[in-house]
Order: sequence, then structure tokens, then C-alpha cells
Amino acid sequence: MVQIPHSTSTYRNFMSLIKRRSIPYKYLQAGDSFQLGAHMQVSILHPALEPNPEVWARNLTVGEQNSYSMVLRIEYGNSVFLFCGDIYQNAEQEIVERYGSELLRANFMPATSSSLEFIQAVDPDVVVVSHHVFSPLSVYRRYRENGTLVFHTAIDGHILLTSDGSTVNVITEREERIGMASPFLSDWNIFR
Repeated sequence: MVQIPHSTSTYRNFMSLIKRRSIPYKYLQAGDSFQLGAHMQVSILHPALEPNPEVWARNLTVGEQNSYSMVLRIEYGNSVFLFCGDIYQNAEQEIVERYGSELLRANFMPATSSSLEFIQAVDPDVVVVSHHVFSPLSVYRRYRENGTLVFHTAIDGHILLTSDGSTVNVITEREERIGMASPFLSDWNIFR
């Protein structure tokens, strides 16, 4: 089980509240899975192993901490969503080596993960990029060059995805409808 010490006040307050209210909790790791309702399966793809204790003898860089971000694969009917946290390319490589492209194939994923190998293994139909100061344009371009439809909060504003298990709707803050000429978007209703 991966138990990474965090120094943020948000984390400390959250854990304090859980303990104060005696709320049971479990650290999840790759290989764990659970059902949400009758139709949604959540699988944990990353992180895989307890980090080496020597790693915790020093302060981790932001990149090292982010490489232990949880990666979730959520299946809802025929729709698959991949949430990659803030993993870096070393974690992407571990995931591709562990699962290969068949398990990783996703209809949707957020664009914090960006190596070309990972993008090609996942081959998402749609990606949502949450804009912040560290979102390089190169990430956007890599997804576009892979044939992925990219939504970016800096361009599209708020982005909402809904699904009934067979069709995924993408609604952006700008409510203009986009044409659906691409064959990989046959089950996507897109509104901007």
C-alpha cells in the first residue's frame, strides 16, 4: 500500500477529520478495484508498490510526489474514462509497461499525462486539458497530432462530461454545437 507523507495543511486537516470521526479508510494501489453502483467499475492502475523507505528519508520533489498520483480507469457501460492525476513521464512508462495499450484504451482522459508513447498507448478519443500556468502548448499539440479531440479550459471554459454508458456528452461553457464528422466521435455529442 502506498502511504506517502504529505506536508500540506489540507492533507493534515483531512486526515485529522477522518480520525476524529472514526471514518474507516484504505490506501489503494494498482490492482485494487471496486464497483460504484450497479454499472460502474473503478480500477486502480497506479501507483503499484510501496516506495522504498529510503525515499522518505528526504523531502520529495513535486515531480516525485506527483509520480505517485493515483491513476483510475473507470468503465461505465461502453464508455471508458482514464484519470491520470499529475503523473509524470516515468509513471506513464511504468503504466504502459504494466498494462499495455489494450487495457489503457480510453474514450476520455485529462491531459496531465503527455509523453508520445503514453498518448499512443491510450489513444484517447477526447482529452480535457485543465489550464494552469504549467500547461504547455506542446501537450495540446501532441494530442491533436494523435487525432484526439482536445478540450481546453483556457479556450472552452468550464467543461462537463456526462454519460449514459453508451453515449458521452461534452458540454462546454460556450454552448455552440460542433459537427461530428470524425468517425471516432460517433458516440459523442459535443456542445460548445
